[in-house]
Amino acid sequence: MANFLRKQYHLDAGVKWPNDVLVKDKKICGVLTEGSTRNKHLDYVIVGLGINVNVAIEALPKEIQETGTSIQNELGTEISLTEFIQHFLEDFERLYVEFKENDLFPLLNAYEDLLLTPGQWIRIRTVHETLEGVVQRIDPDGSLVLKLADNSVRRIISGEVVDSKRI
Repeated sequence: MANFLRKQYHLDAGVKWPNDVLVKDKKICGVLTEGSTRNKHLDYVIVGLGINVNVAIEALPKEIQETGTSIQNELGTEISLTEFIQHFLEDFERLYVEFKENDLFPLLNAYEDLLLTPGQWIRIRTVHETLEGVVQRIDPDGSLVLKLADNSVRRIISGEVVDSKRI
């Protein structure tokens, strides 16, 4: 979605690990996935997207008006939902074919290029703890690699980035 927004609408979109798409540090899209593997083979992935397209910021709930945005807000005009869906599905299909033919690695490189946090200090909340450190990279399995203050390195499989800053 971040790459699509860049190409189709010339928006400076990026990814906040693991699943938020931001424009100018404001959330424009959330992505959820659910998948199944068997013997290290991917059986399926279900992808869900929630994107703010033709939404006026004033129409968003008060608590997210400062942290959210929409395509309409960024472009200053409404866009055709039909064209948006058509172009996005064409782009998604191209990526799906690439994934089927070449596995995840080319897509992982594209994801990492769009990642907004490499070299940034972050605070991340996982199910069991809250960690702080500097983002190093994304591992091939999608894990976030974080260098902690004691110079140890941790791989984070899932969590929520609750604070970040450029250092």
